[in-house]
Amino acid sequence: AVITFRDVTTEREIDKYKTEFVSVASHQLRSPLTGIKWLTETLASGEFGELNDKQKEFTDLLTESSEKLINLVNDLLNVSRIETGRKFSIIKKKVDLIEILKSKEHDDQLLAKKKQVELITEYPEGPLEIAVDAEKIQQAIHNLVDNAIKYSPSGSKVNLKMTKDKDEVKIEVSDSGIGIPVDQQKDIYKKFFRADNAAASEADGTGMGLYIVKAIIEGHS
Repeated sequence: AVITFRDVTTEREIDKYKTEFVSVASHQLRSPLTGIKWLTETLASGEFGELNDKQKEFTDLLTESSEKLINLVNDLLNVSRIETGRKFSIIKKKVDLIEILKSKEHDDQLLAKKKQVELITEYPEGPLEIAVDAEKIQQAIHNLVDNAIKYSPSGSKVNLKMTKDKDEVKIEVSDSGIGIPVDQQKDIYKKFFRADNAAASEADGTGMGLYIVKAIIEGHS
């Protein structure tokens, strides 16, 4: 028998420094990005004068780009918090789970409309009170729906369905999109992982969405 020992102190220190750098950089980026988005939306509102069609087109593109960057920064912050255990505690409180999901539905419907995908939602009769961290559960479901819409072809359907059976609540997100290759499905919850067909598609992605979803669900178990 052969037993091998390897000192991984240096690797762990490097990982720690990388995580701390990501956290600090993300915090510093979020404020100016939020300011850019607010200023762009103010211009688009016509508060300082009506915009012509071309100017409106550009401000819409600026708003969309700033939203993507803010979402990326928020994902990086969440990954940093998961890895360090700071500020990612699950705080459970009894809430109406149906209302929590419905409160994010408007944003999901806008994304679906833009992608020309039909988002169909199905909920049981409410209210449905359950002890969860409302903000994080909302984020987890939104990440799943967002993925389903982004990787589905125009004209297809995405379904968000919630069912209740005795003491259990089941939430399903289904679509007819590009799917995940069978040999890569074991890696889908790894940080920064994107399946080959997803990376080759035109849809934007960072590979952090499902990693965050997994951490949120495990935090509730």
